[in-house]
Amino acid sequence: QLDTFRTYNWYPIYVFDGTPSGTKSATLEKRRSQKKKDHENLETAQQEFQQLQKNGGASIGELSHASNRVERYSKRVRGIPTGAHYGALWKYLQSQNIPCEKAPHDAEKHCAHLVSTGTADAVLTEDFDVIPYLCGLAQGRGMMLTGYGAQLMTMYDVPVILEDLGLSHAQMIDLCILSGCDHCSKLYGIACFKAYKLVQDNTCIENIIEIVDPSKVPENFAYEEARAEFTSVEQ
Repeated sequence: QLDTFRTYNWYPIYVFDGTPSGTKSATLEKRRSQKKKDHENLETAQQEFQQLQKNGGASIGELSHASNRVERYSKRVRGIPTGAHYGALWKYLQSQNIPCEKAPHDAEKHCAHLVSTGTADAVLTEDFDVIPYLCGLAQGRGMMLTGYGAQLMTMYDVPVILEDLGLSHAQMIDLCILSGCDHCSKLYGIACFKAYKLVQDNTCIENIIEIVDPSKVPENFAYEEARAEFTSVEQ
């Protein structure tokens, strides 16, 4: 990755997560639950595969299916970085004199802050919460890049997106909240395109929840807290 950056004269600043913001607690709990489930599924798949081998008489198809389940869950477990991984990466970057920073809270928010101060030009990430952070902290300026390692990367130029959609940066934040973000639940049965039409026609979430079916509004729809997270300066 660093060699690629040097080739194209990109100067990276690696940003690590700090203490999670309170609005992200529900999302983090879901991730912890999924991580635990993946480990349990891997253990079960390994036991089933070993049992088939031990008992004998299993068909090639049965063994192949069991082996594939082990490999599938192994990939999920291997793909989850640990604190040790992040610690080793931090030490390596420092040894190479590559700038790295630990965010007060979410790394995506700190990246948007770096763009807002002119320290960085763009954010390379797969986390689309960067878009509302750029709208809130950089007043709708900056770019997000995704797909590193793929044949083609995608660049999201926030000012161009806002102009094409005909939205203010405040409306874009509401659109992202309605479409689904890490900091609150979302309206049931409403995805990106429908959320866009609702924002177009009704300006903001406050107006939208007045006209949608009440059954679509979750009991704890903490959109105001999410909105504040995307717009408040780092502490």
